[in-house]
Amino acid sequence: ISFFRFLKDNEISEWEFGVLRLFSEVIWFSLAIIILTALGIFFGDIKHYAYSGEFILKMIFVGVIVANGAVLNLYVMPRILLSAKSEDRGYEPGRAVRKISFALGAISLVSWFSAFFLGYVYLPLADVPRLFFIYVALVFCAIIVSQIVESRFVPARRTF
Repeated sequence: ISFFRFLKDNEISEWEFGVLRLFSEVIWFSLAIIILTALGIFFGDIKHYAYSGEFILKMIFVGVIVANGAVLNLYVMPRILLSAKSEDRGYEPGRAVRKISFALGAISLVSWFSAFFLGYVYLPLADVPRLFFIYVALVFCAIIVSQIVESRFVPARRTF
């Protein structure tokens, strides 16, 4: 949310850039804590969690979130920030990067909500493939919706 507020004037100041970098570091640190905690829980009772459907799916979703965040932070954000910094006005990431960022946002949204949902349900191991299929279908639907939103509601000449 802050990222898009900072881009309202089509520029990102040094202070705004610092805030975005801080947010990114806090998110990565939090994800590292989540992963380390999950590993601690898993190794604390391997027999139970190796057969826990919700735990296995939650870890898959967290893996998707981490991979998605890596692509967003290492590929998309540098291109967007380059175009938004006033001294690099000539660089525009183009529509392809914008489409990728919309798709990654959709994947993040579905993955986070799916992980939170699994915190409230009991899931036998036998239901993992079915729920994973539903998750993949939701991700594809979210990506399609994100591309429709990007093409219909974002002006074509705006890079970000």
